[in-house]
Amino acid sequence: HRQAAEHLAVKLKADTFGDLASNIAHEFNNHLGGASGFAQMALANVGDEERVRNCLEEIVEATDSGARQIARIMVFGQQQLLEPEPITVGQHVADCEGLIRPLISPGIEFSLEVEDVVSKALLSPGRMAEAILEMCENAMHAMAETDGGRLEVRLVRREMTKTDLRTFYDAEPGPYLCLSISDNGSGMSEKSRRNIFDPLYTTQDIGEGGGLGMSVVYSILSRSGGMLDVKSEPGEGTTIAAYLPVIG
Repeated sequence: HRQAAEHLAVKLKADTFGDLASNIAHEFNNHLGGASGFAQMALANVGDEERVRNCLEEIVEATDSGARQIARIMVFGQQQLLEPEPITVGQHVADCEGLIRPLISPGIEFSLEVEDVVSKALLSPGRMAEAILEMCENAMHAMAETDGGRLEVRLVRREMTKTDLRTFYDAEPGPYLCLSISDNGSGMSEKSRRNIFDPLYTTQDIGEGGGLGMSVVYSILSRSGGMLDVKSEPGEGTTIAAYLPVIG
């Protein structure tokens, strides 16, 4: 009952902060007007080709990074249409290997195992890849100070009973695809584990993380009918498992 209440609290907090995230997105969009300063500087120095080029590069970088951040916030704020569709999850997870490998640091062992390549779930392929990459990046960050490490991405199909799903307050028994991301990094404290999906919560240093990554992951997967569970202990690593209802 305690675990079920915890999962319900996560969902309620994510829903409550949805409007807040949308407001942040609009405010942040206004801040992008700062790029106009570089534009004015370029106009004031039209005869200096190098300076104009530098200004234009700054404008492009500012607007691109701002647009990416806004897109992530809007996904969390449920203002951006995810357009989920029936997809063969195993094939898409396997396709993510080429995106994950560039993230792997030297000394980190990486494995990707897909046991089911036929079952389908309702997801947005691009957003699913975004969620997987976010979780893998977090895993790499957790292993940054370790001497080597192990990152495992695994997809299996499981027949879930009411007992299996007892900690998820609204889940129905049936077939699920379980996508898990595991690392043997620094792990999380109980407080961090409880707050991992909270908007703007981050364990990274100031300037290194915006605290929206896992909130976006939660929004992407939960709005597609999925559920998430986190198991972690300090010094013992972390496993994040997403349970996706099989359709068809």
